[in-house]
Amino acid sequence: MFMNHSSGEVVNHFSGETLNHSSGETLNHSSGETLNHSSGETLNHSSGEVVNHSSGETLNHSSGETLNHSSGEEMNHSSGEVVNHSSGETLNHSSGETLNHSSGEEMNHSSGEVVNHSSGETLNHSSGETLNHSSGEEMNHSSGETLNHSSGEVVNHSSGETVNHSSGEVVNHSSGEVVNHSSGETVNRSSGETLNHSSGEVVNSSNSEMVNHASGKTLNHSSGEEINHSSGEVMNH
Repeated sequence: MFMNHSSGEVVNHFSGETLNHSSGETLNHSSGETLNHSSGETLNHSSGEVVNHSSGETLNHSSGETLNHSSGEEMNHSSGEVVNHSSGETLNHSSGETLNHSSGEEMNHSSGEVVNHSSGETLNHSSGETLNHSSGEEMNHSSGETLNHSSGEVVNHSSGETVNHSSGEVVNHSSGEVVNHSSGETVNRSSGETLNHSSGEVVNSSNSEMVNHASGKTLNHSSGEEINHSSGEVMNH
């Protein structure tokens, strides 16, 4: 089945509503479309589903909403797309899922949001993408997950955010990427995790940030990388 949404279309989803997407289904969203999701709504995505988001599209997610992504699902985000996540929202990503983020996309994460990433999931981030993480957000990454960050990507982390990395996770950072860590953020690194840093990457650590490194972790730093540590930062190796 094909779902084609047009420019200027508004789609409102209500509390208690359940949307089930099936294998082989394609959803095409157009520029200027607005999707509003309500508290208590559940979205289930199935293996083989393809979701294409277009430039100028806005997705508003509400507190209490649950999004379940399945193995084999592909999510393509386009330049100029804005995604707003709200407090209390839960996103569950499954093994084999692929998320492609494009230049100019903006992702806003709110306090109280929980994002669960599973083994075998791949996230591709592109140059010019902006990710804003808020205080109280929880990001759980699983073993076997791959995150590819591109040059020119900006990631802003806020105070009180928790990021849990698991053994076997691979994080690839590219030249020109900027990562801003805020006071009160906790970063837990697990055994077997590999971090590859590229030339020209800037990492800014803030006061009272805590970074816990576990046995068996490998950090590869490249020529031209800049790491700024602030007063009061705690580094446990």
